[in-house]
Amino acid sequence: PGHAKHAAMAALGFYPFDRRFVIVVDEDVDPTNLREVLFALGQRATVDQIEVIKGNWTSKLDPLLANPELKRVKDLTLPTAIIMACKPFNWIDQFPTPVTIAPELENRVKNKWPDMFKNA
Repeated sequence: PGHAKHAAMAALGFYPFDRRFVIVVDEDVDPTNLREVLFALGQRATVDQIEVIKGNWTSKLDPLLANPELKRVKDLTLPTAIIMACKPFNWIDQFPTPVTIAPELENRVKNKWPDMFKNA
């Protein structure tokens, strides 16, 4: 337990500027595939798996740093939300297997209705 938060904190430390959200996913989710990340958010994250870390660095160019007083005193910090969109560690072995579609069937459906899957 806690490995997802440690991974998020490591990512936040490695990329400290202009990070609003750090989303941690399991190894079966491709973090470069927005559809898979959104699926993990919807199926694996709960409100109690969101941590807000206050006082993270940002830059003067950050559009959310709109408070002129903060800019005047050079307070270039904003909060970051860490979202653990992972299977629950304590019962990971019993977590339901995601429903997937066989690649052959996916290709047949996309070929049959190409107009419906232009952006998929």
